[in-house]
Amino acid sequence: MEKYIRALKKLSVLVVEDDKFQQTALVHMINRLHIHDVEIASDGEVALEILSIRTVDIIICDLSMPNMDGLALIRQLSNQKFTGSILLSSAMEKSLIRSAANMTKIYGLKLLGAINKPPEPKTLLKFLLSHYQIKKNQRNENTSIKLEQNEIELAIKNQELVPYFQPQVCMKTGNLVSVESLVRLQHPKYGTLSPIAFLDAIEEHNMMAELTEIMYLNSIKAMTQLDAPLNQLNLSINISASSLNDNIVEYLLLNLETEQAINQRKITLEITEQVCISEYKTAIEVLSRLRMRGFDLAVDDFGTGYSTMEQISHFPFNEMKIDRAFVCKMDTEESAYIIVESCVLLAQNLGLRIVAEGVENIHQWKLLQELGCDIAQGFFISKPAPIEKLHVINEQWKIQYQASINPVHNAPIADTV
Repeated sequence: MEKYIRALKKLSVLVVEDDKFQQTALVHMINRLHIHDVEIASDGEVALEILSIRTVDIIICDLSMPNMDGLALIRQLSNQKFTGSILLSSAMEKSLIRSAANMTKIYGLKLLGAINKPPEPKTLLKFLLSHYQIKKNQRNENTSIKLEQNEIELAIKNQELVPYFQPQVCMKTGNLVSVESLVRLQHPKYGTLSPIAFLDAIEEHNMMAELTEIMYLNSIKAMTQLDAPLNQLNLSINISASSLNDNIVEYLLLNLETEQAINQRKITLEITEQVCISEYKTAIEVLSRLRMRGFDLAVDDFGTGYSTMEQISHFPFNEMKIDRAFVCKMDTEESAYIIVESCVLLAQNLGLRIVAEGVENIHQWKLLQELGCDIAQGFFISKPAPIEKLHVINEQWKIQYQASINPVHNAPIADTV
């Protein structure tokens, strides 16, 4: 508890609220959390005046205010490149608050969440402390690093693009059944970089086909390093938009390593739904041929594109991956839960295997289990890791599953399904 108090004492907060009673109540609550560096503004214009003089860590912002309202303030904060965090505070309809929250994210600002009026002290405490977690995550992701074309070409030449593997777990048994291959760049100066540092440049300079080939072959090769019981794990690999119209697809179909790999394990190619619909005629032929050659096909990030249910049903998918943007919020936002529930029902009616990505806690796991989801993937199970760490991850997961999810059964879970 002392650690949290020390962290809270360091925070500076700006309360932007026009109602005097709400102002007083919120400031009093913040003070009781050991935060005493608190400024007050009655609208967006006053808030900007304060920010022109000093910086703050967190802005607690009402939406409906005279002069400059909360929406206009958010836009101005984005223009001024505000680096702190924002916590929305409103008694308005949920749909409007949700829209304001999405707008905040689109403007590139750090959103802690949204609280009702008056807020619960525990809820307010949770959001204020999450300010530090957001800063920690940003440091870990090296978000400021963006590689140029020549750096990426050098990375390809030096074989610095490598696959990391994130486990996928059967929700009925708790067994590790598959892994998804995710690209990382082992930079000699910056260390391990996530795709946010280099993927945009790869797409901009038409290098996606080359990346697809590297990841496909390296992933298959890495999987051969696994000993029993993990040597039979299935493998999921992402296929880019451009690959559907590129010779790389024919290469995947015809090379000997593909045939050998499919004979040993099931390989699922994950295709974003935006790809399929934008190249409808080509996609339906190519994807059908892939299925005929033994691949499984997953519609990735389902729920984020512009496809209709009718169009999705026309493609030969046998797996749906529900996007993490909804899964990670389904235990806290009713709208996210409803979207996940609808996706599960759609997939079940179409006879598709259901994978939920972005599972971050046991509450989300249990909700997905109740809905009938087949497979879970996310930080609750494990972060993506090098192939050599999978055995340790599997053992750690079995202990976690037995302790937190399946405590009433004494028999240990199997190694794999």
